[in-house]
Amino acid sequence: MKTFAFVVALLPAVLAQSTDPVVLETGPHHRLVEWVETRTEPDGQIIEQVHRYTELATGLHYWDAEAGQWLESVEAFELLPQG
Repeated sequence: MKTFAFVVALLPAVLAQSTDPVVLETGPHHRLVEWVETRTEPDGQIIEQVHRYTELATGLHYWDAEAGQWLESVEAFELLPQG
């Protein structure tokens, strides 16, 4: 009777963690968002990768003079008795 032995070498899995997305900048028609992904390679090396994108939309924010900042616009309609 033949017996076979299998040896399986497993490398440690790459572990990754991400920070929550953060809004870095806003303007009337844009929002800049960033988050950082930290991962550990099988050899133990730690790598940080920055991800960033710019969201574009007409009228994305409006200027609030009291708050002194851009606030997110809301797509809403107010119904009045006159129509």
